[in-house]
Amino acid sequence: MISRDQLKQLLAALRRDQTAPPVLIRLAPSGTLLPMWTPARVPAPCGGEG
Repeated sequence: MISRDQLKQLLAALRRDQTAPPVLIRLAPSGTLLPMWTPARVPAPCGGEG
């Protein structure tokens, strides 16, 4: 488990290093910080194909 101080240090480091891609971290309902990876949406095929 990551402490609040470690999280603050990590966020400060991410703000300093603008070359790193942004990582979205949401607060889970349980109150724990978990990275939430959102998969890319794949469009459904239109009817009548195939």
